[in-house]
Amino acid sequence: MKGWVWSGLVAIVCAGAAGAQEGRAALSVHTHPGESAIYLRAGSAGQEQDLFLGRTDADGEFACAIDAGPVQLAVVKDGYVIRVEPLTLTPGGQAHLEVRLARDVEIPRGLRLLGTPDFVRDERGVDELYMAVMGHAMQFYVEELDPRALLEHSLRFTVKTLNALRAREVLLRRELPVAARQRYYGNDVDLRSYPELRFERGASVMDPDGVELSSYRLSGGQVAVEGSTDGSWTHYQRMLWRCYAFLRHWDHAGKLSHAALAKCLIEGMLDGLDDEHSHFLDPTDVAQLQVENEGHFGGIGVLVSVRDARLTIMSVLPNSPGSRAQLRPGDWIVEIDGESTLRLGLQESIERMRGEVGTEVEFTLRRGNGLLRLKVQRAEVELKATARRMLTPTVGYLRLSSFMQEELHELVAREVRALCDAGATRLVLDLRNNPGGLLREAHAIANLFLRSGTVVSTRTRLQIEKQVLTADATTAFPTLPLVVLINEGSASAAELLAGALRDHGRAKLVGGTSYGKGSVQRIYPLAPFDCALSLTVATFHLPSGATPHGSGVTPDVTVELDEAATLGVLFRNNYSVEDEPLDDQLKAALELLEDDDHDR
Repeated sequence: MKGWVWSGLVAIVCAGAAGAQEGRAALSVHTHPGESAIYLRAGSAGQEQDLFLGRTDADGEFACAIDAGPVQLAVVKDGYVIRVEPLTLTPGGQAHLEVRLARDVEIPRGLRLLGTPDFVRDERGVDELYMAVMGHAMQFYVEELDPRALLEHSLRFTVKTLNALRAREVLLRRELPVAARQRYYGNDVDLRSYPELRFERGASVMDPDGVELSSYRLSGGQVAVEGSTDGSWTHYQRMLWRCYAFLRHWDHAGKLSHAALAKCLIEGMLDGLDDEHSHFLDPTDVAQLQVENEGHFGGIGVLVSVRDARLTIMSVLPNSPGSRAQLRPGDWIVEIDGESTLRLGLQESIERMRGEVGTEVEFTLRRGNGLLRLKVQRAEVELKATARRMLTPTVGYLRLSSFMQEELHELVAREVRALCDAGATRLVLDLRNNPGGLLREAHAIANLFLRSGTVVSTRTRLQIEKQVLTADATTAFPTLPLVVLINEGSASAAELLAGALRDHGRAKLVGGTSYGKGSVQRIYPLAPFDCALSLTVATFHLPSGATPHGSGVTPDVTVELDEAATLGVLFRNNYSVEDEPLDDQLKAALELLEDDDHDR
């Protein structure tokens, strides 16, 4: 988790400015580096308003005129509030704010410990869960592993994470006023009063029996735990749990639960795999995954994203609670149930908006210069995985948003038949910003268009786990001309489908190079802890034998979109497809299909 903190000096100058508007003051801001968002916070307690003034340019410069009076300026970089400065602006005066930014402390794997569910309650539970994850990794991960190295890596990772949390709290609390710290970041796990941790390994020595030993020492302030390990797994386990006991002693105020420390250790083990796609899922994550697989949940029916460091509504689903409450694209969500969305972040804000059907969620919204406070009652929201339309009287368009839905291939077959019934003789398949999902669904959808041959093969460390999936005689649309749209957001199963269709000569690819994820994950439940492990178990390979992993799938026709069009593609929803304009990539797909029709 990377952010920014302020360092350097703030220069404020208020004086008469010739030609200044009556009742207004001139404001200039310089930040280094540039492209930081500037917000103005004004008003009396309980009635404050946050206004987005603009961004500093690439050189770090920004200037505007604002109403005189007492205000606070907040400087935001990459979603992090890194400076809040109170000002009193005089009519006709001018003010200059100089802010020099330094990188905030990076927390390994972006690990958050605040609000960790209490999935283990004692050291024995931590041991059982940790060893269960280790067992899966040793058996199924695609690479050969040294369990001792993983164990030591998890310990070093935990020490690094706790020190990073400690240092970050020191920085943010030093640089932000108390009220601003509370407003923007809330009460995170505060370890700033704890001594810094140090884990050290000594040189190897031979004991009297000729066994090579390596000493270790974990210290925090004036206390430490020491010992040594030989090359045995038992010694490494003893080191881990002795150090774990020391961490419980170091946490003298009891701010870290067994579950939080277990999460650190397990994430550290997975970090040692050097695989960004293997993850530990706590009970909250497991529930979220079930929602995605089921395709429906209790919510309000809005698509949100972070724009200019603010949680912004990008689209509102028709006939949803959000549309009935008259939420609009462009609304900034300032607070959810009284908590600042700047502190919550994107993912936690989404989780707060979801909940049991029939319950209410309260919003504070910024619309233009006004604040709105309203309550919205949650209802069942269905995730629509596809969208279709006719682009021309003979060209159909089908978009797949993900491959998470079970039996998606049956839905795709129905959608294509509906397009054919409407007159489509050619098809554009849009996989842009599709993050992937179930490999078996990508295989089944490819099977709709291929007569025979390999669709995908998997390679893994366990011979019994290797697969070769082929097309069979159930092909439904063997001759329908295809163009597939991909971009940098097309990943995993989307790359599989696009690459397989292209390798068999069934489709041309248009757009940009895809993401480059060619690995396969499997979910292993971790009972009775209500947790799970998403572990990479294989790499997949296209019919050509190539894997998109690390390099992506390159289109046959590359078409770049400008920023506005890229955002337009990113923030579409599947309920208003008929209203979408034709972007340049879609136009290029149409041209390819027309040329193909002329050639035939």
